[in-house]
Amino acid sequence: MLPLRDNVPTRTVPVVTVGLIVANALVGLWALGAHWLPALRHRALWWCTLAAALAIVAALTVIATKPAVVLFLLVVAYSVSGYVQWVLRGRPGRIV
Repeated sequence: MLPLRDNVPTRTVPVVTVGLIVANALVGLWALGAHWLPALRHRALWWCTLAAALAIVAALTVIATKPAVVLFLLVVAYSVSGYVQWVLRGRPGRIV
């Protein structure tokens, strides 16, 4: 479904791709740190998390050979994740 490589030689470094990967990694580390350190919990964290998620969705949709299938799978994954969180939050003593 997603192309892993091609035969077209590149002349430049993929700056945008590397930038997106680094930005997503930093936002992910910030979110993990905010789980344990209340000082890292800011409103900006949630906006950055939203931007990172939208960037991933946009990238998957653009590079996919069948964008409709990718969007459908992302919607299904989003729907299922909500139910998983709902079930796990209902258990006493569990931290999600």
